[in-house]
Amino acid sequence: MKPNYSHDMAVSFSEILVPIAASLTGALSAGYISFVAGRSMRLHEWRLALIRERMTERRQIYAKFIGESDHNMFELLDGGAKSLGNIKPLLRLFGEISLISSDAVRDAARQVCDAALRANSAENETKEPDHYSVKKAFLDAARHEIATLEAETQGRPIWRRTLRIGRAKTSA
Repeated sequence: MKPNYSHDMAVSFSEILVPIAASLTGALSAGYISFVAGRSMRLHEWRLALIRERMTERRQIYAKFIGESDHNMFELLDGGAKSLGNIKPLLRLFGEISLISSDAVRDAARQVCDAALRANSAENETKEPDHYSVKKAFLDAARHEIATLEAETQGRPIWRRTLRIGRAKTSA
């Protein structure tokens, strides 16, 4: 005689549905967490790339601006003719700086342009205007702005970086 196992093997619908629902819930939760983590990672990488691009753009424009300022000053010191046409490239770069830079950098760049205007004016008889002091102020403002952007890429506030640099200077 054959044993009847059918009544022992009967599985209820809830016994099948609960593990399937748990598996699907776990898979959906893991998928959602993976999606959110991947999305935030891509967003963070995009933000860092954008900041690096901004830093590179600023470095290039600031270098051109200082180079043009120095070129103008050397032309004057070498006996070149004083002309407002000499500073057109400098003013064009100032316009670019005004669009992308902080107020501190823009104001320092304006001082460099003002010194170049004074140096190229016909009434000005001094050989060396305050070119080097305004150039230094511009460079300081530009370096601070770039350091701020660098701190953003490293995810820490600028004041922490400044404190670390300050400690290194005092201990040396």
